[in-house]
Amino acid sequence: MKTSEVLMTILITVLGILPFVWFTYIGKKASSKSKQTINNLLKSEQLNFNEKESRNNKFIGIDNNIGKLLYIQVKPNENRVAKIDLADVKSCKIHKETKELKRDNKFESELHRLHLVLNLKNKNEEALCLYDIEENFSEDFEMQRAEEWQKRIVNAAAITNGTI
Repeated sequence: MKTSEVLMTILITVLGILPFVWFTYIGKKASSKSKQTINNLLKSEQLNFNEKESRNNKFIGIDNNIGKLLYIQVKPNENRVAKIDLADVKSCKIHKETKELKRDNKFESELHRLHLVLNLKNKNEEALCLYDIEENFSEDFEMQRAEEWQKRIVNAAAITNGTI
C-alpha cells in the first residue's frame, strides 16, 4: 500500500511539472531560433552599430559611421528587414494603439501596438513595430523604450544631415 501511494505521488508530481518544463523548453527554443535568424541577417548587412537593441523577435540598430538604421522583425512566414538611410529621415513620431478596459469599476488603458513612424523626404512613411500584444503579452517599459529610440533616430538623422 505504501509503495503504490509513493508511486502515485511521484506520477502526479511529474505530470503536474511536465507542462511547465515543456512550455519553457519550447519558449527558449523559439527565442534562440529568433536570435539566430537575427544574427544571420546582421552578418549579411555588415554594419557596425553604435546603438542597438534586440528584444523578443525584433532588432533595431544605428550605424552612425555610414548613417544607416537597420530594423529586423522575425516572423513565422517571412522576416522583415528595413535598411533606412538616416539622411532621408525628416521626422520620427511614436504611434501607439491602446484599448480602454473597465476593471473593478475603473477604466484602464491597455497598450496593443507601438510603432516608430519615420517620415521620409520622399514623402513615404516607414513604420517600425516595437510592440504588438499579439506577439508578446508582457509589456515592459515599452513607451520609454520608444521615446529613447525616437531621440536616438532624430539625433542620428540630424548628425547625418549636418544640422547639428
